[in-house]
This record gives sequence, C-alpha cells and structure tokens, in this order.
Amino acid sequence: MITKKLYRLAVDEANGYFLRGWCFNRISRNRQVALDVYGDREKLTTGICNLYRRDVYRLGVHPTGKCGFSINFPDNFDPQRYKEIALKISATKRTIYTLHAQDIQKLSPRDHTPVYFMHIPKTAGSSFNAFLRTCYKPSQYHTHIERLEATQQEHLTQRATGCISGHLTLERVEQLIDFSGFHLVALLRDPLKHLHSHINYVRRVHLDQELEDQYGFQHNEAIKTLAGKLCEIDFSDPDQIQGMVSGLSGFELDFFENIQTRYFLDYRPERVSETDFEQAITNIKKFSLVGITEAYDQFLDRFCRLVRLPSQQQSIRSNRADSYRLFDSQDEQVRSAFTSLIRYDQNLYDYVRKELW
Repeated sequence: MITKKLYRLAVDEANGYFLRGWCFNRISRNRQVALDVYGDREKLTTGICNLYRRDVYRLGVHPTGKCGFSINFPDNFDPQRYKEIALKISATKRTIYTLHAQDIQKLSPRDHTPVYFMHIPKTAGSSFNAFLRTCYKPSQYHTHIERLEATQQEHLTQRATGCISGHLTLERVEQLIDFSGFHLVALLRDPLKHLHSHINYVRRVHLDQELEDQYGFQHNEAIKTLAGKLCEIDFSDPDQIQGMVSGLSGFELDFFENIQTRYFLDYRPERVSETDFEQAITNIKKFSLVGITEAYDQFLDRFCRLVRLPSQQQSIRSNRADSYRLFDSQDEQVRSAFTSLIRYDQNLYDYVRKELW
C-alpha cells in the first residue's frame, strides 16, 4: 500500500511483446524509476521510466514528461506459462501493478514472409507501425530505418525475419531488398488532407522546438529555413498559396509536390509528370497490399489475411499535424491553388481506391 501511495503508474498497453506506460515517484518526480517485470516469481526483464510522454507533460501530471516506459518481453516469452505478471519497483522489489497473464494476447503471423512497410509520412503509418509492434518479436520489429546509416540499413534488411518500415522511397527500398522475398505494404491518403497535414508538420519544425529537444533528433538547417518561410504564409489566402506553390524548387519539391507518387518511383524526378505517374502505377503492382487511410479498418483486415493473423481492430492514433486548420479543403479557390502539387497524387489515390479496393 505504501509503494502505491509513493509512486504513480499507468499501463497503457500490455501484450505478448511489450508493456507500455509511465511511472514516477510522487516525492522525487525527476528521479528515474526502474521497474522489474516478473512472471509469477521469475524475473523476466527490467526497464527504465525515462521516455518522453508528451501527453503526461501537457496535462501537468509530470514536470518534464520524461517518465514513460516501453519494456520488451524476452523473445521467448509465453504468457500461458504464468498466472500473474507483476511490475515491481527495482529498488525495493515491491509490487506496484499486476495483471492476469491469461489476459495478455500474443499475436504471431502464420505467414513468415518478412514485411516491408513503405511509410509515406502522414498517412496513419505511425498507427500501423504500432500495430506491427503487437505482431512481431522485439528482435524482429524495426521502424524508421531512414535514420540509420546505409550500411546499417543493408545489414538489417538482409537479415530480416519480421517487419521493417521506414520513410524511404521505392528507389532506396529496391536497393535494399529482394521484392520476391518480402510482402511490400503501403498506405495512401486523400491528397489534399495529406498535403495539409504535411505542411503543418514542417511548420512545426519552426514553431515547436520540443520535437527536437525531447525526441532526440535534429532537422537540418535547410528544413528549418523552409519551416520558417511556411510560417509566414497566410494559407487562407489563395494568392499567397499560389505564390508558395510557384516558388518551390529543389528539395522543396520532394517535400510537397506529389510526394505520395514520388514514393512509388524508383528514381527522383525534378517535377512529377504523366510518365512518372504511369511508372508509379506499374510499381504499385510490385506491392502485396496498398491501402488508403480513409479505409484503414479494411486495410488492417486485408493485412491480417495477408500474414495469416486473426482479424484485429485498432483505432487510428490522432495526428497532431491535423489539429491546426491551415486552410479549408472544400474551398474551390484553395483547391485550385494547390492543384499542381497534388494532381498526380490524386490520380494515384483514385486508381488505388477504384482498382484495388
């Protein structure tokens, strides 16, 4: 009882591969807490509560938000072997949380073909990554491989036995894996909604330093400069939108001009053309599954059938880049101003929606 009064803890997710939540000492809130995980009397693993939890910080529950944990079970963990799973404070060995082991679900695809998820930004890919984590052993689950050095990417993909995902276009993916030995999977999103979300995200590089301070990655100066320019634009004014669109060049085109089509190309065009669109259609046929964000439930169901899993349900995580309204996507003048940036993405989206769904 004293332990539970001294510490505050919440478990958000518990499955056969990991436990996720947050915990801190009520008296010394900035002191990192270590947790031991037990199956009955057997110690299984240990984790530190030092991950940044934006939600806990924003709600004023913790002064820094650095109290989260995500503790992987050992690869050979079988919940059926135990009656109870317990979280204990490492320093005192006192139990702070328990759950019935029989309530823990451990999914395991019966199709053992490795999965590569081509994660196009702002298409609910983070939600799908989260689902993949509930399906594969920690040693088989790898996301955001775009942050790795090229040699690390090659090492990882050559030895893949589970799932891999990353913000890498098909051009790079083709260099890394033999398509015949993988299930290639991707998601597309309504192009104007996608562009709205992506612009919002890039603007936040300038507006929200917390992204870098807390999540431990750095944007380069060119992206920061671009973010600053976007923050000066009034996106409710079609004339300003048109000025922004006509002024894009170089790497800026990679960020905003038909970005979803670009992901399906095995080369980089300066500007996407009709020929590039036709090539993207050809390349989509190399994929085992291409879904659309607006039909995420059906996409998830098809993926489960692909890898031979029981049908699952999952709520899409809210995307903070959608929370601030930049422009009215139903305004015809706004849509017209953005036409050149989404023309081929719209064609690609329509093709997938009509032909594959």
